[in-house]
Amino acid sequence: MAAVRDIANVGYQSTYGGDSPRRQPHVGSAAMREIDAQSAYAGTWDSHPVDTAYTHIGLLLTAGEDAMLSFADLVSADRTPTYAHLPVARSGIEWLALAHWLSDPDVGVGERVRRSLNERIASAYEQARLPSDANPEPQRQARLLEATCLGYTPTPSKKGRLRVLAPERPSITGHIQRLLGGDDLGKLLYSYLSAISHGTIWGLVQSAEPLDPTASGPVVTAGLVVSEKDIAMLAVAMITAHITAFGGYAKLVGWEVPDWQAAVARAAPLVVSYGGRYAEAEM
Repeated sequence: MAAVRDIANVGYQSTYGGDSPRRQPHVGSAAMREIDAQSAYAGTWDSHPVDTAYTHIGLLLTAGEDAMLSFADLVSADRTPTYAHLPVARSGIEWLALAHWLSDPDVGVGERVRRSLNERIASAYEQARLPSDANPEPQRQARLLEATCLGYTPTPSKKGRLRVLAPERPSITGHIQRLLGGDDLGKLLYSYLSAISHGTIWGLVQSAEPLDPTASGPVVTAGLVVSEKDIAMLAVAMITAHITAFGGYAKLVGWEVPDWQAAVARAAPLVVSYGGRYAEAEM
């Protein structure tokens, strides 16, 4: 947990510097060049779309760091939780995965604006499902879709399907697979965390240890346990997620972050001890 706290705290301090406003991209960075090109992407959909994208990324990184710290607090408390830390880990990894997607240093300003607008269109879609008196801007989806003026192509209009600026948004599972290595292990880990969060029985019974392991049939009476290895697996997954997401963002904004790099180096033995990335998932 010391490594989780170390990475999260230094990441937050690097971005915000304590109580001060969010740090700006470095002069000459790719991010600053994108911000300088902002007027070419502005319109009725957003007068400052690049600034909005970077604000969104900063919020997602902060949310991920908050989840990391909350995860560490939960599992270090006097009573170790059986389940409560798992939805926290899931949320943190989701936020970091989306931050990684939006701050990919290898895409240009046009693609970054498109991705950001699509996330906001999806947000507006969810907002539109609220009672009408709770939605301050019912037409926000339509306003954001006006960005087709920039040359983006809308996805086909189909009943019940979210319309965005093509191509369609990747799934959160896809985001997490890319964040945690691109193979089935990331998918397996996220599936387990999702199952727990939704009360799915196969997820919940992973913590059940039958009193008689030799008995056949349904588990009616069982103790509930949480293993040190399972907690370490999640800790290393969150550390890996932050290294990937924050590392890409730092490259984009042109930051040299010695304190964060030192925190990553301190966490390296833990990551290496769990297979070089994070613990093997046994679900």
